Amino acid sequence: AADYGFLLKLSQFAINEEAWAMVDPSGSLSHDAADVAIDISGKTTLDIIGMIEADEAGMQPPMPAVESLNITELSAKVLGAALTATGAFTFDNSMGMPMPLGEATVDVTGANALIQGLIATGLLAEQDAMGAQMMMGMFMVPSGDDALTSKIEVKEGMQVLVNGQPLP
Repeated sequence: AADYGFLLKLSQFAINEEAWAMVDPSGSLSHDAADVAIDISGKTTLDIIGMIEADEAGMQPPMPAVESLNITELSAKVLGAALTATGAFTFDNSMGMPMPLGEATVDVTGANALIQGLIATGLLAEQDAMGAQMMMGMFMVPSGDDALTSKIEVKEGMQVLVNGQPLP
């Protein structure tokens, strides 16, 4: 296995007010510049030569085997809402399908204000917003004013827990 990493940062991506006027003339949404960051790393086995040879021979290529994934930073700040996530997972590849073990924490702020702004602009129907808010309520817990958090754990036997509650 060898180390891998991926880093992407988009900082202060802005749209001019003329473009905003076409989508949000009333100013219901935050027009602040957007930030997006992805910083992941880990270990994987990747047989590039075997993949090339299999492609040339018309055969099934060897599958990459991810051994670990470290989520150093996964974040987005867009339209006044912010999402951040961190975590770490290891993978058991002995059964053909990678079986993860580990946990991640996800924090969201400003989601309800964003949903209300999208409704006000007409970009989101109220009944669709209700479904999104119900899903947030099922998988996240309040952690402040318009702030939510979620802890996702994957344990032995593919048992997935969200905030300590097992998923069916």
